[in-house]
Amino acid sequence: MKQTFISFIHEDACIATPLAAFFKKNGHKVFLTADEWTLYAGEVWLDRIKKELGEADIVLALFSQSSVTRPWIHFEAGAAWLSGKLMIPVCIGSFRVEDLRIPYSGIQSVHLSDYGSVYYLLRSTFRHRTEPGATMVPPVSSTSDEMKALLEALSSYKDPGA
Repeated sequence: MKQTFISFIHEDACIATPLAAFFKKNGHKVFLTADEWTLYAGEVWLDRIKKELGEADIVLALFSQSSVTRPWIHFEAGAAWLSGKLMIPVCIGSFRVEDLRIPYSGIQSVHLSDYGSVYYLLRSTFRHRTEPGATMVPPVSSTSDEMKALLEALSSYKDPGA
């Protein structure tokens, strides 16, 4: 199974965690350092992150007012780019697609804010994983527990860097 790696800073785990749950519910294998069921006590986390980035086919980089100033998200996004993986900039909170700088501004990005933007991201990842002409992923229920949790997290998100 192909894997999605979600890159984020600790302060944005409130978005990364429900985003991972939503993607898992929709057939993705997801690696998220905030998930205690995928990263265990005693592991050398830097080695594990390197391994998981190597196995991922898609990297979602969560950009917020806070994360864009931190080196770690750029390190993981750069590793994805250098290894030829699909890297999708995902803007959250008050950080908009228009705020992205080069090299991210040259990549089709998404600002997660509502059902439409979440579904666009899901459709985009599906499209990148399938052959041209494949049946498109059907709309997901806006009332699923995972979608409701993600939309609630997005609407209540307060970026500490804003």
